[in-house]
Amino acid sequence: MENPIADGFPSNKGVARMRWLPALISLVLPGVGQLLKGHVGKALLIWGLLIGNFIFTVMASAGVEPALNHIGTLFLVSLLTYPIIYLWNIYDAYRSH
Repeated sequence: MENPIADGFPSNKGVARMRWLPALISLVLPGVGQLLKGHVGKALLIWGLLIGNFIFTVMASAGVEPALNHIGTLFLVSLLTYPIIYLWNIYDAYRSH
């Protein structure tokens, strides 16, 4: 299946050879390295995970969900998932073709 965004960039094949450039861009702007390589679905997944995790962190820290007994634990877990998503984003931008 053709990717209209990736096909729109004439230098997309050169970007695939320069593995460090998308990783460097993803270091600063998560998901943009995947877009540069033409992986729109992965970029949307990363943005969705980061936004969802942010919303969950705010809700857990504010105690919005009173039915949850361990608000502090949920807050800590949501904070610990940020580095996992962020590092996976950089690794995937470097590794994927």
